[in-house]
Amino acid sequence: MSARSGGARHAGPARRPPAGRVTAGAVVAAALVLGAIGVVPSEASWADRQYDAATVQSVLCTDPGSGTSTGSGTLLGGTLGSTDLSTIASVRGVSATNDGTTTTPTPSTATSLGSGAYSNPLSVSALSGIDADIGPALQLPLTADAGGLNQYARAASDTTSAGAAGAVSNSGGIAVTQRAPGAAMPRFATVGLGQVVQSALGQNLSSLVTGITDAQLGLGAVASSAQLSGCTAEWRGIYTGLVRQYALAGMDATLTSPAVSSLVTTTDAGLSALSAQLNAIAGNSALLNSLGSSILLALKPALSTLGAGTPTVTLSLTPDFSAVTALLSTPITDSSGLFSISPSAGTITLDLDALMGPAYLTSPKINGLAPNSRLLINGTALTALEAAMTSALTAWVSSVIAAVNAALAAVAVNLDLTAPVSALSVNVGTLFVHTNDLTLAQLLAGSPGVTAGIDKSSGLCSVVIVGATLCALVTTVLGNLTPALLASVGQTIGGTLQTALAPTAATVSTLGANLGTATGTLVSTVGGGLTGLFGATGAIQLWANAQNRPDPAELNAGPEPGWAAGLPAPTANPFGTGRYDVAALRMTIRGSATTGLDLARSSAGSNTVTG
Repeated sequence: MSARSGGARHAGPARRPPAGRVTAGAVVAAALVLGAIGVVPSEASWADRQYDAATVQSVLCTDPGSGTSTGSGTLLGGTLGSTDLSTIASVRGVSATNDGTTTTPTPSTATSLGSGAYSNPLSVSALSGIDADIGPALQLPLTADAGGLNQYARAASDTTSAGAAGAVSNSGGIAVTQRAPGAAMPRFATVGLGQVVQSALGQNLSSLVTGITDAQLGLGAVASSAQLSGCTAEWRGIYTGLVRQYALAGMDATLTSPAVSSLVTTTDAGLSALSAQLNAIAGNSALLNSLGSSILLALKPALSTLGAGTPTVTLSLTPDFSAVTALLSTPITDSSGLFSISPSAGTITLDLDALMGPAYLTSPKINGLAPNSRLLINGTALTALEAAMTSALTAWVSSVIAAVNAALAAVAVNLDLTAPVSALSVNVGTLFVHTNDLTLAQLLAGSPGVTAGIDKSSGLCSVVIVGATLCALVTTVLGNLTPALLASVGQTIGGTLQTALAPTAATVSTLGANLGTATGTLVSTVGGGLTGLFGATGAIQLWANAQNRPDPAELNAGPEPGWAAGLPAPTANPFGTGRYDVAALRMTIRGSATTGLDLARSSAGSNTVTG
């Protein structure tokens, strides 16, 4: 939770003496002293409603009936494109006004909490209305817990008021804890930055931010609260009677970029080149002839007296690149949770908590900031991000290349050899050899699986005179085809193919180089994209702790939001505090005078002391 009211740092000009009993003589003496030094007691200074003129008896201005007050809380406000969120009845906030006697809520259907307090939390139906009216520009989970969507207002006749919005309790207290680095972020809302920019400026996001075709801003729970005591403000100054707070649970950005998708297209291109190369190798006639001759030579001891004719060899080499494609659908992350790259989706999600902060700080920070702090990409954090991305992507490329090499080593070999065999000038049948999709590695290792045999010619054993002899010869050959011999045949096939596949190494090397180029482009695109979106001159302007009339003691306070000019100002007689607002987060678009989204905006005042 972030408290930046300035109350403890700057009290403002005191307007009234402390409460308590005073004698008439003391008042006269004070007037004489002031007159002696040329200062005329003003009505504002000494027309003290705390004292009864007849009895000079102290009366607390915090008693009921001492004045009027107003408070409000609005979770979603501002304008997105051409849509004014205040015109969507289902998501309007809640306000409470006390006229000195009675508190009246708006809307009248707000739930009374007692003591002049009301709540009007957003419902699932209200969120549905947002989706219907605005669409992808602002999306809220339709299953969101209503506890994170509260709107609270309180106004009392003792000149105190309060407003709260977002993840706040029914007493107006903030219930937000910033997430730990890298931890999952329960999502409150998603802002479609591409749609917002298109609506606000009539331009595609890619025309403003090089290499980024779309972007989404993800927001965790948000909350703010404002509390104001008119009495304390009149006695001791506005900023002693005022407390404004805000909290942001977390933010992330999801960027869509061809530079991310290129990890997939580059890998796919490399795999396609390898598959084409394997097909070309498998269809190479010189290789097939060499395999046929080598296999028959390896089988010669088993064929005995049978002669083999010219072999026919067919070959297919089928790689299993599933381990590679799995890497394309598995997020690429770093150990600290700064980013998560989804190659298959073409997106990278970045933890903005760890990357953003105001210019006056040297390290990222989104809570505990001065009023109207512009959240910018921190240069040091961006450098660290680029280094972390480079390291993770280098490791990923190594994993891809290792998976490709493993797939080539495990390429499925489907070889079929047939050759006519004869004896005594008689065709006794057809010799066959099958590898049955053994992998290259299995063939080289002599693993079992190669099969061989002879399909005898029809009626061979019935041939006059020599039939029985020929059948006996075939039976002998079949007995000679032992597992050991067939393992040796497999090794012969594997060795020949291993040599034939050697040129694939150059293709794999090219893939590695191309991925190295693609990852380098991705790193620079993300760095430039973040700067183009959230840098000092970026398209998206995010302001934390947006306030009107911030405490002058806040030396790092930024420029007030556009809506500040239209809020009620303090008055002197009767004393009125003016209105004081705080929004947890405000988003504007550079170049648009109309688009401005306020999340969790709370207000207190104007409160008037009349009693």
